[in-house]
Amino acid sequence: MTSLFNNESFIENVMKSINDEYKFIINKFFENIKKEFINKHGFNPNMNVETAVNEIISSIDSPAARLQALFKRKQQQDAIIPELIVKQDEERKQDAINT
Repeated sequence: MTSLFNNESFIENVMKSINDEYKFIINKFFENIKKEFINKHGFNPNMNVETAVNEIISSIDSPAARLQALFKRKQQQDAIIPELIVKQDEERKQDAINT
C-alpha cells in the first residue's frame, strides 16, 4: 500500500476497513490493483479512507479483474493436470513392478 499512499496511519485505516477475503485478493493481485489505481488516481490522491477502500475494492470487483483471475486459475489448472497424469502413470508403473 505504500506504493499507493505515503501516510502510514491512512494505510492502516484503509486495511482495517477491508475484510479478510479482500485482503487476500489484494495481496494476491496487488500489482494489477496498484496499476489500475495509479492510472485512475495517481500516487497519494487526496481522498478519505472510505473512498480509498471503495476504489480498491471496485478494481477487484470489476469484470476485467474477474476475467483476469479466471484466466489465471485456468492456466494454473492446466499446468497441474499434466503433472497429475505423469504422477499417476508413474504410480501405476511402480504398482505393476511391485506385483
